[in-house]
Amino acid sequence: MICACPQCGARYKVADPPPALFRCQRCSTEIRPNEPAAAPPSSSPPPPATSRSSSTILRSKPVVAPPGPTPSVAIPAATAPAHYLISNRGHLRLPLDRPFLLGRDLDCDLVFEDGRASRRHAQLEWRENRFHLTDLGSANGTWLDSKRIHASALSDGAEFRIGSQPLLYREIRDPQQLVECARTFRQSTHNDSTAVTDLNSLLPKTDFTGNIGTMTPVEVCQLLHLGNRSGRLLILSSDGGRGVIYFQEGRVLAAEYDDLMQGDEAVLKIFRIRSGEFSFQTRFECRQPNVVSTIEHLLLEAARLQDEIPLADFDPRGPTRVIRRQP
Repeated sequence: MICACPQCGARYKVADPPPALFRCQRCSTEIRPNEPAAAPPSSSPPPPATSRSSSTILRSKPVVAPPGPTPSVAIPAATAPAHYLISNRGHLRLPLDRPFLLGRDLDCDLVFEDGRASRRHAQLEWRENRFHLTDLGSANGTWLDSKRIHASALSDGAEFRIGSQPLLYREIRDPQQLVECARTFRQSTHNDSTAVTDLNSLLPKTDFTGNIGTMTPVEVCQLLHLGNRSGRLLILSSDGGRGVIYFQEGRVLAAEYDDLMQGDEAVLKIFRIRSGEFSFQTRFECRQPNVVSTIEHLLLEAARLQDEIPLADFDPRGPTRVIRRQP
């Protein structure tokens, strides 16, 4: 559909049905394609003036658009909001024509320097006029509204978490609204104590037990670390393996696995147990510290090994075999 500016005569190609209102790019005159065009002026000459007080009608030649391609007009912004992902470090506009990848891999669209995140942790994809969040088989999961999810459609204002990073999905029409949303979100996530309180509430204040099928050793250690807990975590795998990790105010002090491994090596071995039971007791104290690395480094190393060693090729009681996946 072709519309012409009533002021300067510039012609525009618009969608069918056309927008209710847009402005001429040449003279900024409002153009209303749905309203009938004004009647053309009479071709007869104006009547002669009868006195000096008679008004004079001034007519100017219409400005003809220069030759060239007909400019197109975008749909007004009010009908097409932009989609943004906001973190406590900034914001990114989400593409509609391809998946948006999140993870530790440098090829991802949003890269995390967090051992709790997998190399390709999750993706956002536009389909059926909505963005969908999908977990890509990550070790520690993708959490939406405090629930671990595999896939879910997002609504405006949805908050989710990857590793220790909170993220906010927004549909924005006004750039000023984006600035205000980003500022408010940064302020709400600036203090990590909120996240620590939420995660710490998942664990009892005293001794507790659980099943590894429900919560992995990595997830239990994360909660003990963020909750500044002290005590002994005992892991019993379904094939008879036994691992112990000692905590003091959230720090890993010592670890052993089957009396054959100690220190960092034992922690990484325990992190790979996939079935069995665990128990945490607060009355135990560390005998002799033997873990050198921080919990953050151990989680990062465990995530790296998780990406490189398929679970089917890993024996938690036997020697570790590093098998790199084919590209």
